[in-house]
Amino acid sequence: MGNLWVKTDYCHTYAQDNRSDAPPVLLFEMPESGKVTFKGLCILNDLRVERHKDEGKTVVNYLFDLAVLDTDSVSLEWIHRKARTGIDAGGPEVWDKWVEDGRVRRYSIWKDNIRTISSQQPTGRYQELLEDVRRKLDNPSKGKKLEILVKFLMEGMENFSEVELTPSTGDRGVDLTGRIELFTDPMLGEVDTRIDFKAQVKNRGDSISGVELSRLASRVDDGEIGLFFTTSHYTRQAQEENLSTYPVRLFSGMDLVEMLAQSDLTDGYRLSDSVVTEIQKSLS
Repeated sequence: MGNLWVKTDYCHTYAQDNRSDAPPVLLFEMPESGKVTFKGLCILNDLRVERHKDEGKTVVNYLFDLAVLDTDSVSLEWIHRKARTGIDAGGPEVWDKWVEDGRVRRYSIWKDNIRTISSQQPTGRYQELLEDVRRKLDNPSKGKKLEILVKFLMEGMENFSEVELTPSTGDRGVDLTGRIELFTDPMLGEVDTRIDFKAQVKNRGDSISGVELSRLASRVDDGEIGLFFTTSHYTRQAQEENLSTYPVRLFSGMDLVEMLAQSDLTDGYRLSDSVVTEIQKSLS
């Protein structure tokens, strides 16, 4: 009976592009008996009839294609009003946008991967290490110094190879190039499991914007990956734009010092003096 109701509503509204009268679909999950959890507000994209065999008999059923809209909650008052009177007022902005022009702003799973500013900044001994890096790799040429440090860091990892600094007069937006081995112990014979990367490094205290990520992304070719390193953090908008658009992996100040602390480039929670000397030599 439920499928018949959905089919009727779909045929009379969604299929006719009658969005103003279309009923919203609420998606729930039942993690355990007697308990339901709201998972999203949906629209019906399509309805198909599917057939499959069950113990030798052909079973016919409906397959509904749903699009989950980008909203975390809905008003019960809106649901009750629309169901009882047909008046569509007080709904989420994404629903109103779909009713108005048919554009669907889908819920994005990358929302759970957006990091706060505080989660990108180190604390305790890691904060001491970051401050030491900034102090020892300060101007002049603080940007180039950090690029060299990141190069040293990559060269100490077994899955990185052919790491090179780009010439200072070269392509702006790319500071390092190289290859990443996806399988450190290849088991695929002649299959090449390496992927080329292009990296950008920023030694500064203010946030990284989406514009800067787009500059690197525009130089990443098909089949390559971008790596962005900073001693600071990324804005929320930059992270959203990156996760939905760019093939770039982001490393914040916290990520950078965590990797450094596990390398032989540090003495405790200080950047090794010998490493600083090598960086200075590389500049000359």
